[in-house]
Amino acid sequence: MKKPKKPTINTAKSIKITIITLAVIALLGYGSLYVIDGYNSYHRMSQQVSTEPIRSLILQHDPNTPAPVDFKTGDIYFPNAHVYLPNNGRTYGYQASQTDKPSEIAITSPAIIERRVSRMIQAGSIEAVFSGVPDYQACLRGVTLMQTATAPSDIYMNPILAKAIKLGNGKILYAYIEKSCPDNQSVAEQLSALKPY
Repeated sequence: MKKPKKPTINTAKSIKITIITLAVIALLGYGSLYVIDGYNSYHRMSQQVSTEPIRSLILQHDPNTPAPVDFKTGDIYFPNAHVYLPNNGRTYGYQASQTDKPSEIAITSPAIIERRVSRMIQAGSIEAVFSGVPDYQACLRGVTLMQTATAPSDIYMNPILAKAIKLGNGKILYAYIEKSCPDNQSVAEQLSALKPY
């Protein structure tokens, strides 16, 4: 019967070398994954930084003016339309008509606009920033109040009659929103409490 060979020094060395080689390969593989992840992270951040100038230009244009508030009662006034909203704890912005219709007014909620701004700030690419622009602009235009049932003639709008608001003086205001900003429906509902002055 043959006796098994005892491991020689060369065999022990080759096992050690194999183990060390495998450890070095594993470390190099892990290191390369770390480098690739770092590159991808850098690339994502550089894309987001490259969108900053364009995003800033888009977001700096807000034509709305904060609605005046009566400091005693907290009521919110919309002077061009001669209506006010009893204090409901919210803030609003408005934009008077740029046309010859002084009774037309657009009312917005800063909270709705801020949600759209937040989405655009989080956009990771220029394409994502530009894809959010129509919704942002629709929310910026807010709820358009008119004294006639004719839809607003603004070519940028896709208007929907959200609510007909009957005022205490017998007049009716028609509240229009845009399809691309359905959040403004809640503003139209809040405006049902409008009162004339």
